[in-house]
Amino acid sequence: MKSGYYWKWLFVIFVVAWAIWEINPPQSRNLVDFFAQNADRSDPVKTGQIDSILAKARDLETQNPGRSYANLLDSVGTNNLAALFPNIKIPEADMLGQTNRAVLNQLQKNAAGQVRLGLDLQGGISFLVAMETDKLREDQEKTAVLAQAIEVLRSRVDKFGVAEPTLQAVGEDQILIQLPGLSEVDYERARTTLTKTAFLEFRLVHEQSAQLLAEDAPVPGYEVFNAKNPGPREPKRYLVKKSPEQGLTGAHLERAGVHFDSVTGKPVINFRMTSEGADIFADVTTKSVGRQLAITLDGELESAPN
Repeated sequence: MKSGYYWKWLFVIFVVAWAIWEINPPQSRNLVDFFAQNADRSDPVKTGQIDSILAKARDLETQNPGRSYANLLDSVGTNNLAALFPNIKIPEADMLGQTNRAVLNQLQKNAAGQVRLGLDLQGGISFLVAMETDKLREDQEKTAVLAQAIEVLRSRVDKFGVAEPTLQAVGEDQILIQLPGLSEVDYERARTTLTKTAFLEFRLVHEQSAQLLAEDAPVPGYEVFNAKNPGPREPKRYLVKKSPEQGLTGAHLERAGVHFDSVTGKPVINFRMTSEGADIFADVTTKSVGRQLAITLDGELESAPN
């Protein structure tokens, strides 16, 4: 082979190898830097939002290093990440108030390298939790309840901001949770957070919520909740009662799940209540026509339908 062809082929191989490296890097990239490199800066408004998010995230990185996911999530605030990352397609099922988390989850996957270090190499915490199956009703399927439990735990794990956490079912009644990179200092906090019972409440939103929040006027018996990924015409904050209406909580639910409307194809929540819960729910909604009923889970606002 002539020396000229040799160098040409060497250059081609180098370019191809570099392209493969960029597309599928062997090592994980910093999530905040990856966020900055891939966000859409097509107009000044988006650029301003991105710069504001990054400034807050990098400030949090100096205070809480190693928690890039959580730092970014805290920095996003009320911004809509779907608009800043139009190339990331979010499954419709993930758009039920979880858009920003879904975008960050995909970014985290894209930023992760091909070589994944296990807990033995990068450190971390592992839990094996079990359901108390003796408390299930006879008509409840263990696999369905286990799947619901995994989703609740996943939302809690997200708050720790670790990269590539593992949550997987083990048998019919156990869940393996691995949190790579989490220090032993966080062990008790993680254990408490992951093993506490999920607490769901139905609370009424104040009838003058928007006005009172605009006036920044404190109201006894109410607290402020941030909306999850509000739409352009939806409030970003709600003034919500501190206690469940007539004591209506998740204890009054028999089952709940996401289904898809046969006509529109859009996701809807179907649920069934106990007889006591149905009576309370009927009384609350009858007396509160036109008001919003906030649904909170683990102290966070999930939605506030009329």
